Amino acid sequence: MVNSHRLRALLLAGALCLAGCGQPAAPSESEMYLQPAKLTQEESNILKLVGGSEPSIFTFSADGRLEAVQVRAWLLQDGAWEQQSGDFCVLDGGEGRLSLELEDLSRHWELGIQQGEDTSYTSWTAPEEATFSGLSRTTSLLSEQVPLVYGEEIPLAVQIFSSQNMVHAYDVQTFFAPEEYAQWGHEAVYAVTACFLREGEEAS
Repeated sequence: MVNSHRLRALLLAGALCLAGCGQPAAPSESEMYLQPAKLTQEESNILKLVGGSEPSIFTFSADGRLEAVQVRAWLLQDGAWEQQSGDFCVLDGGEGRLSLELEDLSRHWELGIQQGEDTSYTSWTAPEEATFSGLSRTTSLLSEQVPLVYGEEIPLAVQIFSSQNMVHAYDVQTFFAPEEYAQWGHEAVYAVTACFLREGEEAS
């Protein structure tokens, strides 16, 4: 039997392929970007077939030097981000889509990549269950177009776990000012970033 995570990934790959053809030529460096994808009704319907949380999908556009993307999950510890997990994915061409499913970042995340008719999939599951059950959870996602600069982290999502009745939600760009989260005394703050790499550039 195919598990729910894998089945959802296969359906997601099919949905992403619907928009994979007829892409324009790669842009110049000044036009490189990452932004939330605009899904058709047909794509949205496919994503809902197996239930569960609906993934966040982003469109990226870069020049012909694009070679890979590194996606990492972070946990805020003593005012600084510490990497918890990550993966390095080779890309073929300058345009495509990323899908990110992160219902609970302390336990599991899934990443899908689509370029033309080609798709790939990776996931991470925590080796042991975190102790955040019963806490409120607030997730902020990248909601607008941002420049894609080689070698620089782009925050895709920030997820806060808190015992407080109300949790202040930040824009994902607050990832670069982690001290902002510390003032509220939340139990845990996680983030996911993407770092696009050009030919010959190594992931840090």
